[in-house]
Order: sequence, then structure tokens, then C-alpha cells
Amino acid sequence: MEKGKKIKVKFTYIRLKANRSRCSTDNIIVRNGENSKAPILKLFCSNKNSPVIVQSSGNVVTLQLRTSNNLRTGGFKAEWTSTNIRKEVPCGKLFTGNSGSFTSPLYPQKYPNKKECTWEIRVPLDRLLQVKFQDFNLEKHSKCSYDKVEIYDGGTLKSPKRTFCGDQNPGTITAFTNRMLIKFRSDATRNYRGFKLLWFTSRRKLLG
Repeated sequence: MEKGKKIKVKFTYIRLKANRSRCSTDNIIVRNGENSKAPILKLFCSNKNSPVIVQSSGNVVTLQLRTSNNLRTGGFKAEWTSTNIRKEVPCGKLFTGNSGSFTSPLYPQKYPNKKECTWEIRVPLDRLLQVKFQDFNLEKHSKCSYDKVEIYDGGTLKSPKRTFCGDQNPGTITAFTNRMLIKFRSDATRNYRGFKLLWFTSRRKLLG
């Protein structure tokens, strides 16, 4: 299999000695690589009547069948497919200029599952920092327990925060400090378009 692929093996039939005490002599070993020393993905020691799927992390899988001398019937039946390995999408950055923009991963395409990103915006003390969402489309939940954007008014995760999700645009948000953290998190299911955010500064009006 060419590089950049991963392999999914579906076992539809397995017949072995149905005795786990004989696992050292009657088994099927699926390895994540091209030789007998590659990491084990799955070890089968007994019969399986329902399909079992094993997936590699790379483009090579090794299957080893071991049987004792008195095993005359059985074995296994398997089919395999390949898919492209999805490249890791980088996200998160420190910004220090007076203006800029960034988006959720893969925007305007759907963001990936199980992704967590943190951006920090840091400006001089005499600048007023504001962020504006040009587009916003995340999974909706009454408590934003799934996919969400958290905005911290300050430079740490202990700073005061506001949480947003769904498809209602948060609009423009003004910081009380000269720093903001914007944290994005997606869960393991459902993907949406994500967001595009602009940030800009103006001279802070001093009292007195």
C-alpha cells in the first residue's frame, strides 16, 4: 500500500480452538507494521461470529495465523480497505500586532473532530482590544457542552470567560485588559463550518 494510506481489516469469519488457555498456540495476530516485531493491534484466541474491524495507523499490516498440529478445520476470512491518512491540522498562535484575523481549522470547510486550539492576542497597555466574528457556525447545545469557543478576558485560563456555540454570531467583544485567549474545542461527533474572527485595536481613552 502506498504511503499516506491506512488500512482497515474486517474479519467476517474466525474459527480457532475456543480455549483461551491455548492462545499461545492457536491465534491470529494483527500487527501494525511489516514484520513480526511490529506492535500488536489485535490478538484473536477464539471464534468470532460477528464482524471485527481492526485499523492500522500506517500503510502496512501483518497478519499471522498460528495453529497447533491437531487443528484441521477453521481459519479466518477477512477483507480490507484503505483510506487516506488525514494530516494533522495545526492551530493556535500568539498575535502581537494591532490587527489581524484567524479561523477555526479547515474553515470554511467543516472543522475536524476532537480538536483543541488556543490563540492568544497580546497588545500594548494603551491599546483597546476588540474581536469581531465575521462568521460563526458550531454545534448547538443549550450549555455548549460539545463544540464551543471560549473567550478569556486576560492572559490565562483563569481569566473571566464567555462561552459561545451554535449558529448565533457573538458579534463584537471588547476586552477590559490588553490580552485575550480564544479557545476552540470540538468533540468526537458532528462537524460544522466553524468561525472566522477579526481582531483590531484602538487607542484606549485614559480617565482623568
